[in-house]
Amino acid sequence: MASRNTRPPQRIARALIDSLPKGVDRDSVRLCSRRKGGGSLGRPRYVAIGYWRGGRVLREAKALVPSAWIWAQGRKKSQKSNFLRVAKGRYRAPDPLLQVHHKFVFRRIAGDAEKIELGDNAGAAIHLRLLQAMGFDLASIHAASPRSAGAIRKDLDKRPRGWLNEAAATAASEVRRDFREWKKASK
Repeated sequence: MASRNTRPPQRIARALIDSLPKGVDRDSVRLCSRRKGGGSLGRPRYVAIGYWRGGRVLREAKALVPSAWIWAQGRKKSQKSNFLRVAKGRYRAPDPLLQVHHKFVFRRIAGDAEKIELGDNAGAAIHLRLLQAMGFDLASIHAASPRSAGAIRKDLDKRPRGWLNEAAATAASEVRRDFREWKKASK
């Protein structure tokens, strides 16, 4: 969902426009804000929409957030981000247009470059192979760091059989409980 009312800060607008391909009419570029999914948690997202070679071309800038790994390790949030190093790591298929400027992640938006959004009934339509591919992709991030991979392996070796299913069931139950409480409070 895009909103025409909120324009990005000037330096973000400039960087978005600069991220568009050569040949885009810079004077006709539309800038707007974007709200998508729940992962951004209210952090700013901006879009540049231009016309190139007979069609639309889009670039997004979204606020770069610290990794949850930093928080889990008790480290300071202010440490330098490893986002690009991880995103372009040895076990990843890097996006050549992915960049970081001014604490924002700049990326293309295309029909074949979007995340899968889960809806109310999405679980019924997702096949095990897709979930395995998603898990493999996530694991490839950790495989790029031998230290992280070793720590994860050591932790997994200590866990009892079935721990993940149990943790997922507990998390799902807590989310349902939180949602019921939120619904009551929002009436």
